[in-house]
Amino acid sequence: MGPKNACSYADLAMGIIDEKAKTQGPATPRYWWRYRDDIVDIWTHGLTKLHEFTNFINSLYPTIKFELVYSTTKLNVLDVSIHLKDGYLTTDIYSKPTDSHLYLPHSSSHPIHTKNAIPYSVGLRLRRICSVDDTYMKRCQEYKHYLLQQGYNPKLIDKQFHRATSLSQDDLLKPKSQITKKVYPLVLDFNPILPNISKILKKHIKLLYTLPTLKEIFPEGSIIPAYRRTKNLKELVAPSKFKNKCPLPDFTSPGFFTCNNKCDLCQNYSSSSRIFYCAATGRSYYIKQYITCTTKNVIYLLTCSKCNVQYIGSTSTEFKVRFRNHKSHMLTNKKTCVVATHFNHTPHELTDLAFLPIERITDTIETNKKLLSREIYWTAQLRTIFPYGLNKRNELNSKKRINFAP
Repeated sequence: MGPKNACSYADLAMGIIDEKAKTQGPATPRYWWRYRDDIVDIWTHGLTKLHEFTNFINSLYPTIKFELVYSTTKLNVLDVSIHLKDGYLTTDIYSKPTDSHLYLPHSSSHPIHTKNAIPYSVGLRLRRICSVDDTYMKRCQEYKHYLLQQGYNPKLIDKQFHRATSLSQDDLLKPKSQITKKVYPLVLDFNPILPNISKILKKHIKLLYTLPTLKEIFPEGSIIPAYRRTKNLKELVAPSKFKNKCPLPDFTSPGFFTCNNKCDLCQNYSSSSRIFYCAATGRSYYIKQYITCTTKNVIYLLTCSKCNVQYIGSTSTEFKVRFRNHKSHMLTNKKTCVVATHFNHTPHELTDLAFLPIERITDTIETNKKLLSREIYWTAQLRTIFPYGLNKRNELNSKKRINFAP
């Protein structure tokens, strides 16, 4: 369904519809079991009321419409086929006619335990869903054939299906209590030529247990190998992400360099530069360090192209974080911010402003004092004190200076 939170959003959106359907309709559904966008119920109010109820729930929201599927003998819901016969309900597995049953081929380059577990999981699924033993045995033969077509060993299939058959449907449908166990995965890129990592761990774990504290931290069986997939041939030949044709800047080169990410600052309000200008004097200056939007402890220059005035500021946080603060202040017209006051005093567009870091403080001792010292220096050098610029003289030594450090 797309992103990870799509299902949660769908459930939240359907919550109010669930409540209205259960309480405000022309008839009350008996169960109203819903899984995402599929709903099943045992209707006991007659066919006329059923159509009235369908019209009602279709009127709850203009873009959410329900399709009514009903039967007096058989109904397919998700992967379950429900049958009503002689007053009793039975269940059977259901698959769409388009389902090709293409399970993971046994020749696939996956860990052997992953492939060996597939026949068992298929057998468990059949055992869980098929409520009649004769039907279950019939489905077992069908699904064994599907697995054979994917290259699975007949003996492996019979063994794993026999394991599933030994369990009862009642036990499988009971909720299981979750047992919390400390697990420390040893994450490795999978390769079929790898040795048996589990055996190696079991063989040499005693070396770890020579220290009692480590044995307490890593109880027996807590370290397990966990394999991640490496890039396949398609990803190597035709990667989904194109390589950036623009080479990354040399980290030893001085200047400000915009990033290649979806960064609001770099895309709309800054541009890479090795030089900056004083609006009051026209004099140019060079940036003497390598700076990006994520650099901390910087002195920055803000230029209003509409009014040809400038502002000097400093920040101990990442430069892009300070930019977001300025942008927020301008949009909310924060009175205590001189940039926001200037922006809202006369009509401005956000694109009238350009942000550029001009110096980075590399010292780690008394960083804030050095930031203030260099801010005062550049304020005087670039003549950004009012009325030539936007800085206010009394702000520089004010105890109320905002510190945006985390």
